[in-house]
Amino acid sequence: MESLHIPKGVQRVLFRTLNTDRNLMWKKEFDTSYVGFMKDGAQWLVDNTDIKLVGNRLFVRCSFR
Repeated sequence: MESLHIPKGVQRVLFRTLNTDRNLMWKKEFDTSYVGFMKDGAQWLVDNTDIKLVGNRLFVRCSFR
Protein backbone atom coordinates (compact mmCIF):
# COMPACT_ATOMS: atom_id res chain seq x y z
CA MET A 1 0.00 0.00 0.00
CA GLU A 2 2.80 2.38 0.83
CA SER A 3 4.11 2.19 -2.74
CA LEU A 4 0.88 3.81 -3.95
CA HIS A 5 2.03 7.14 -2.46
CA ILE A 6 -1.49 8.29 -1.56
CA PRO A 7 -1.18 11.98 -0.63
CA LYS A 8 -2.64 13.37 2.59
CA GLY A 9 -6.01 14.99 2.00
CA VAL A 10 -7.25 12.31 -0.41
CA GLN A 11 -10.50 10.96 1.05
CA ARG A 12 -11.75 8.56 -1.63
CA VAL A 13 -9.97 5.84 -3.60
CA LEU A 14 -11.11 3.41 -6.28
CA PHE A 15 -9.09 0.23 -6.72
CA ARG A 16 -8.99 -1.48 -10.09
CA THR A 17 -7.47 -4.95 -10.16
CA LEU A 18 -6.69 -7.50 -12.84
CA ASN A 19 -9.73 -9.55 -11.73
CA THR A 20 -11.81 -7.82 -14.42
CA ASP A 21 -9.22 -8.30 -17.16
CA ARG A 22 -9.04 -12.00 -16.28
CA ASN A 23 -12.87 -12.30 -16.45
CA LEU A 24 -12.99 -13.87 -13.00
CA MET A 25 -16.56 -12.64 -12.52
CA TRP A 26 -17.75 -15.20 -15.08
CA LYS A 27 -16.12 -18.26 -13.48
CA LYS A 28 -18.36 -20.68 -11.61
CA GLU A 29 -15.64 -21.75 -9.17
CA PHE A 30 -13.72 -19.33 -6.97
CA ASP A 31 -10.21 -18.63 -8.25
CA THR A 32 -7.73 -18.51 -5.35
CA SER A 33 -5.54 -16.06 -7.28
CA TYR A 34 -8.36 -13.50 -7.01
CA VAL A 35 -6.95 -10.11 -6.00
CA GLY A 36 -8.52 -8.82 -2.81
CA PHE A 37 -8.12 -6.38 0.03
CA MET A 38 -6.75 -7.82 3.26
CA LYS A 39 -7.23 -6.61 6.83
CA ASP A 40 -3.64 -5.35 7.13
CA GLY A 41 -4.05 -3.31 3.94
CA ALA A 42 -7.21 -1.71 5.28
CA GLN A 43 -5.50 -0.98 8.59
CA TRP A 44 -2.60 0.66 6.75
CA LEU A 45 -5.06 2.99 4.98
CA VAL A 46 -6.65 3.92 8.32
CA ASP A 47 -3.31 4.55 10.01
CA ASN A 48 -1.50 6.36 7.17
CA THR A 49 -4.05 8.23 5.02
CA ASP A 50 -7.14 10.43 5.25
CA ILE A 51 -9.21 8.00 3.16
CA LYS A 52 -12.81 7.59 4.29
CA LEU A 53 -14.30 5.76 1.27
CA VAL A 54 -12.86 2.79 -0.64
CA GLY A 55 -14.39 1.58 -3.88
CA ASN A 56 -13.79 -1.54 -5.92
CA ARG A 57 -14.38 -1.63 -9.66
CA LEU A 58 -15.84 -5.14 -9.65
CA PHE A 59 -18.86 -6.43 -7.73
CA VAL A 60 -17.92 -9.60 -5.87
CA ARG A 61 -20.65 -12.10 -5.15
CA CYS A 62 -18.84 -15.11 -3.76
CA SER A 63 -17.13 -16.11 -0.55
CA PHE A 64 -13.77 -17.76 -0.08
CA ARG A 65 -13.44 -20.48 2.54
